[in-house]
Amino acid sequence: MKIVIVEDEFYAAERLQKMLNNFEESLQCIALLESVQQAVAWFQENSDYDLVFMDIQLADGISLEIFSQVDIVAPIIFTTAYDDYALKAFEVNSVDYLLKPISAEKLARSLRKLKELSGFSRRSQQDQIERLAGFLQKIPVQYKSRFLVKTGAVLLPIAIENVAYFTIRNQLTNLVTKGGKRYVLEFTLDEIEEAIDPRLFYRINRQMLLSFGAVIKIHPYFSNRLLLDVQPPVDDDIIVSKRKVPAFKEWLQQ
Repeated sequence: MKIVIVEDEFYAAERLQKMLNNFEESLQCIALLESVQQAVAWFQENSDYDLVFMDIQLADGISLEIFSQVDIVAPIIFTTAYDDYALKAFEVNSVDYLLKPISAEKLARSLRKLKELSGFSRRSQQDQIERLAGFLQKIPVQYKSRFLVKTGAVLLPIAIENVAYFTIRNQLTNLVTKGGKRYVLEFTLDEIEEAIDPRLFYRINRQMLLSFGAVIKIHPYFSNRLLLDVQPPVDDDIIVSKRKVPAFKEWLQQ
């Protein structure tokens, strides 16, 4: 089975690929697409694929915009951080969804469901996508606006607008404020990324979620990469990989 993954977060896509490989060797990821624009271009040129995993929220828009520009000729499994209850209505034959973070059990359920389908109807899928688009427009997007941190025996609320970045330090997730104060959180970086507004924070690498306000200067770096100066400063160089540079620049100009 040839699989296409439409996901703007590299680490989430990498994790999904590994889970698919562990599930069955015959599952082959033939394309990893990171944006609405990139997906439209790829689907316009390719039709030899059997299944699509598609994140609803991409860096440059809602993935449902793809369907107004190209035809998808295979079943779709949406991946999403939207509320589980709100999307129950769309757990139907030709369109399924997986709530992030994706578990191996739920992935196996979706793949079994796909195998059990008596037939795939593009018209039925398109009808359901249109219903999903209309339904999602009615759901107010609610991002996490504050974190509760512990310092000694005291708990402090930290508003998201006061956060410079989230980072991993000594295998612990840290919240660093714009004033340079550091607090340990009981969340993974993946969980935080799903909970906060992607317009305000960007996942630079495995170790850092960076706020727009923390970026001070951007320097050209070797191999078409970028080197960032941030505030508060960090000890290690913050490098934006060549692969991430276009999306990072687009994020900066939203």
